[in-house]
Amino acid sequence: MDFGISSACFYPLETEKSLKIIGELGIRNAEIFFNAPCELSGSIFREVLAIKDHYGIDVKSLHPCTSVCEPLFFFSDYERRFYDMLDFYKKYFNACAQLGAEALVMHGMKTVMRIPDEQYFERFAKLCLVGKEYGVKVSQENVHLFASGDPAFLKEMKDYLKDDFHLVFDVKQMRRCGFTEDDFLDDMIDDIIHVHISDSNAQKDCLPPGEGDYDLKGLLKKLEGSSFDGTCLIELYSSGFDDYSQLKRSFDHLCSLV
Repeated sequence: MDFGISSACFYPLETEKSLKIIGELGIRNAEIFFNAPCELSGSIFREVLAIKDHYGIDVKSLHPCTSVCEPLFFFSDYERRFYDMLDFYKKYFNACAQLGAEALVMHGMKTVMRIPDEQYFERFAKLCLVGKEYGVKVSQENVHLFASGDPAFLKEMKDYLKDDFHLVFDVKQMRRCGFTEDDFLDDMIDDIIHVHISDSNAQKDCLPPGEGDYDLKGLLKKLEGSSFDGTCLIELYSSGFDDYSQLKRSFDHLCSLV
């Protein structure tokens, strides 16, 4: 099992600067959260590639800033827009391929303004097909206020997509939706490609690993007992920690649990 960190932790610091900090901390597995379309090509993208190579960072996944727009882009009643945005997302797939990232992380459809579930699954399957052309697994993250926050919805999605179903399991989003990890792991543990990991306590639902009372060791033990071979990536908000050394301590804490 690998451990790493998402560049999203450093938002609103620029993406390339965030990745450099990860490298300077000595962390070699990362998710890159691209914060603007201009970062997907040209001089900024070349800088991201150079930082990745300089520090020997293994980019596990890519998270698009346009995830907030995915209900409108892909999962609305306006089908024409779906195909336009499918073409636009090829920029993300291409970035994944160049970075060596196996997964693109999707938020999907909100619980409001939703299309029928089967239509959602059909469109997601089309995204998966295009992703495959670039060697990328289009992955569904469980997200609060999105349809994917409900494990029952995800189980239906899994039944439809079969081998194309890949889950990015986010524990803080799970907490916000009022579910437990077993609600997801009992039926989908073998479909988890990455974990967005954080700690929590009675007051805060998103803390650096090792600073709360969540049973992280128990979670990791369950993952180890399955076919999971992905990465547990620390994903916090920049307001949730005080300095970068705190993130390194959290990373080291996770590594000590296995």
